[in-house]
Amino acid sequence: RNDTVYITSGTFGHIMLLYLPRDVHYTVVVNSVDMGKELRAFENIDVYVVGGKMRKSGPLVDSLASEFVSRLHFDCCFLTGAGLTADFGLSNGTDETATFQRAVLKNSRKKYLLMPSEKIGADSFIKVCEAEVFDCVITDENCAEEHLLALEEKGIQTVTVGETE
Repeated sequence: RNDTVYITSGTFGHIMLLYLPRDVHYTVVVNSVDMGKELRAFENIDVYVVGGKMRKSGPLVDSLASEFVSRLHFDCCFLTGAGLTADFGLSNGTDETATFQRAVLKNSRKKYLLMPSEKIGADSFIKVCEAEVFDCVITDENCAEEHLLALEEKGIQTVTVGETE
């Protein structure tokens, strides 16, 4: 369909690579050299790797990376974070990461948040954005019902998934 998709460099982003469609053409932007290398095997995907200073853990989220993604448009983005509450929103541990994620969100038409249940209901250090910026929050079946209800009251679609076989 020729969409452009940003995929987080978090654990969920690496898992997503296993399930990407191979029967349509699209563009994927990642801020991880490791993910970029994995995506080379997909003949149907054009791959862009964000530039900048790489952290020891792998992602690139410095000011160069933020500038790079600020020049792109994404049909959809898949992000993750260190915490999410209906009141405080999405939060992360560093200002660099939060700034990078804001740049991705600003230029994304559809916004998906991939959050493990243990991070929903918790706040981290730096606020990225309000929860209602996201069209959909995808989490696992262990997420507390009250956290999901609080997000849904803000108009956010929530999806819970079980383990795959």
